[in-house]
Amino acid sequence: MQNPIREMVTKRQLGIHCGVPSFCCANKLVIEAVLEQAKRFDDTVLIEATSNQVNQYGGYTNMRPKDFRNFVYQIADKIEFSREKLFSAEIIWGLFPG
Repeated sequence: MQNPIREMVTKRQLGIHCGVPSFCCANKLVIEAVLEQAKRFDDTVLIEATSNQVNQYGGYTNMRPKDFRNFVYQIADKIEFSREKLFSAEIIWGLFPG
């Protein structure tokens, strides 16, 4: 599989409008729906969480970045969505002030 960013650049050079769908959520049902839709359209998708949801202390979801990544991977595996199509599964907007 080609790098998703390079693939997008190539498509744009050909005049094809495209992008990477990005979702900020830590809810299992929402993530599952997002991945089902991405699977249906063979999209690469970016899933992220805010620093309130996921941070170095666990956030209100009780998950640290690696926990969140594994949480998203579990959902992806359950619905047979390729991990290679996940652009990122642990991006957060910086460290939570502590």
